[in-house]
Amino acid sequence: KHPPPRMAMLQALLSLSLALPATTLICQHSFSNSIKLLWNDVDATDLYMVEVSTNRSTLPFLVETTTATSTIVDDLLTNQSYCFNVRSHLASAPSIVWHWRARNDSLAVCCSTQHDGLSPHSIQILSTRSDKLLTWQLAVPPTQRPSLELLHLASGNVSTMIASSPSQHQLFGLLPGSKYSLRIVADATRSDRFFFQTAAPNSTFTSVYRVSEYTNEVDLLVNHDSASLEGQAAFLTNTNSALFFNVSLNPPVTRYCVEHADVKWAPYVSCNGPEADPRNHPEDPLCICDVWADRMIALQSKGTFDKVCDPIVWASDGSHNDPVCNCSDGLGNWSKWVTSEQSKRFLGRNPVWLPFFYYQVPAPSYPGQTPFGYFYSHPKESVCKMSLSEPGCSWLRQPRARVIRGNDLLHRGWNATSVPHWPLHTHGPNTSMEVLTNLPVFKQAWLDVDTLTLSRCCGC
Repeated sequence: KHPPPRMAMLQALLSLSLALPATTLICQHSFSNSIKLLWNDVDATDLYMVEVSTNRSTLPFLVETTTATSTIVDDLLTNQSYCFNVRSHLASAPSIVWHWRARNDSLAVCCSTQHDGLSPHSIQILSTRSDKLLTWQLAVPPTQRPSLELLHLASGNVSTMIASSPSQHQLFGLLPGSKYSLRIVADATRSDRFFFQTAAPNSTFTSVYRVSEYTNEVDLLVNHDSASLEGQAAFLTNTNSALFFNVSLNPPVTRYCVEHADVKWAPYVSCNGPEADPRNHPEDPLCICDVWADRMIALQSKGTFDKVCDPIVWASDGSHNDPVCNCSDGLGNWSKWVTSEQSKRFLGRNPVWLPFFYYQVPAPSYPGQTPFGYFYSHPKESVCKMSLSEPGCSWLRQPRARVIRGNDLLHRGWNATSVPHWPLHTHGPNTSMEVLTNLPVFKQAWLDVDTLTLSRCCGC
């Protein structure tokens, strides 16, 4: 019995990798919109990270993680140069946040320029479950409607169909939780394969943004908090600590795509923060009960604060402390160090409001506030390894992520003025003007990084 085409290709790549000398990276084949990368296994490694940049001297704008020693990087532009680097992660490290081997200890860099050809141009998702609208551009207008070859990767089953128009076709009846590849055949020309996926049953996809804390590495979400685009812009504008992180220190800000169970959001938990000292270790982050500051940013009611948080202690100068807030684990434990079973099982979410962290004392209501996105929490206890079909897990970070840097924002005119939210008072500074000035800078930075490859939405 012959293996499916995709499986056969990967088996061939794997067999070739065993014969390569150590610390070798090969750009094996370059097509119009994809490239095959192949490298040797590195001792004491549990994960690899492929970094993609536009030349050897720039930091990566795209990263992709894998446990394999080969991958296909797709969605590349024609006539665009790319450089690829593969880094390895120390298997004995307590988590995947730190202990990536340094770039000068990583595998060799290889560079390639994509060439013109017939390739799908973009894919737009209409439903993450079973229907997708595919659109493409062809180098030469076809004389008749193209045909499509659709490969279901797990089974190897191939179906063919005639496109409904010269530049698009809607696919129906795709299996949930599946990966596919598509090839377009126009006249005598065949395109590269274009890979896409569908969501698992009862799941959905969400784009989240995160600035790395305590490190200049991409820190990969596990036991970390993230935000929506608007929420992250507000957070970055209002945070300016050299110890924690700072836009001016050029940290990576990463956009991830997360697949997760399509259920009610769990109570948000606060991860990797100074409130968790001395137990918190940033290389293996700790999540604790939603802290005072995060509850005030979410504008929880005074009734909620009175139930779960210690009373405010006022100082003679009119400032007050940062009271401890407590949670129950459902087993009789009540403290700031525990989180609810729901918060361990599913992604958490808190609303973000403008003005950001303006109210610093709980009240029955908060006049003048405007909704401005969300914060999310990503519990280590329920992260999936490969798919949402695994027992006991509910969320999965997609392998590929986009990256910008603090310096990118500063060069675009980001307002990095320090905001004095601490010590706490009745009200903090109103930074709405600064946030609304920085938001379009933040949006444009992501629009620009998206132009370096073909477009693809989260979950496509």
